[in-house]
Formats: sequence, structure tokens, C-alpha cells
Amino acid sequence: FPDGDFTKTNVTVNSAHYNLSQGFAEVPVGELLELVIESPGFVSYRKEFTLKETELVDNNNYTLEIKLEPMVYGTFTLSTQPEVSDVMIINLDQGSRGTSQKPVGLKTPIYQEKLPVGHYKIVVKNELLNVEKIFQIEIKEGDRVVRNGVPLEPVRTPANH
Repeated sequence: FPDGDFTKTNVTVNSAHYNLSQGFAEVPVGELLELVIESPGFVSYRKEFTLKETELVDNNNYTLEIKLEPMVYGTFTLSTQPEVSDVMIINLDQGSRGTSQKPVGLKTPIYQEKLPVGHYKIVVKNELLNVEKIFQIEIKEGDRVVRNGVPLEPVRTPANH
């Protein structure tokens, strides 16, 4: 664990919070477990697995070594026509490397928004004018991704026959 500081690290198994200061957690054997570890400045870790009795060692213990990856960031700058639009930033790397991130909702203009490295789908909408633009970006470590003056296009509504 980072710096051995458990206070900011959140661990849940099947959505139940576990107290890390004990250093262990009791979990059912033979049932699907979802382990999630979240700690500020680190990539969230998620793993689904089932413990089999054969994997348990003396005293029914099972040890799992987990190394949290430090977050690495780039920045994203966006301005649009019309100037004020709603933006959803959706991480496309969900599940790979055990990462999970909730979509981020912002309004343009966005200036150097810090994003963890990865691939993102950007959904830009202006409900009032019924225009939108959807595109993808990749954030690399220390990169600045800039999209200025992105024109939004009329939302194509399915033709009613």
C-alpha cells in the first residue's frame, strides 16, 4: 500500500467496505467476489474472482498481492461553436488494467482538464440548439490534447415513416 497509509484507501468486496487496519478480510469461498481498491493518486483496481478451497493455505488464508499503479495524467482543452456546451468525457479503457472511472460531466470551454492517460469518447451537446459532436481522443503521459473551435452539428433525428 502506498506509504502504508490505509486511511485514504477504500477497499470493498462485493460492495461491502472492509476495514484495512486489520490487514485481512473474511470472504466467502466458492462465491464470485468483486474486489475494488481506490486510493487517491492511483489507478482504481478492480478484480472479479472466485476463491476455491484448494487455493487456501493453513488457517484458511489466501493472500493477494496487489500493486496499485500511480495515476499518470495528461490534459484536455476544448472550445466549441456554440461556445457553451455540455461535455461528457467517457473513459473507453474501462476494465482494461482493472481501471474504472465514472464519466466526467463538464461545460465548455474546458481548459487543461487533468485526465488519467487512456482513450476517451467525448460527447459534446447543446440541448437548446439541438446540436452535438462525438469524437475520441487519446491522452498520453504529460500530453496536452487541444481541440479548439470544434463545430457542433445538428442532431440527426431518426426519420419517421
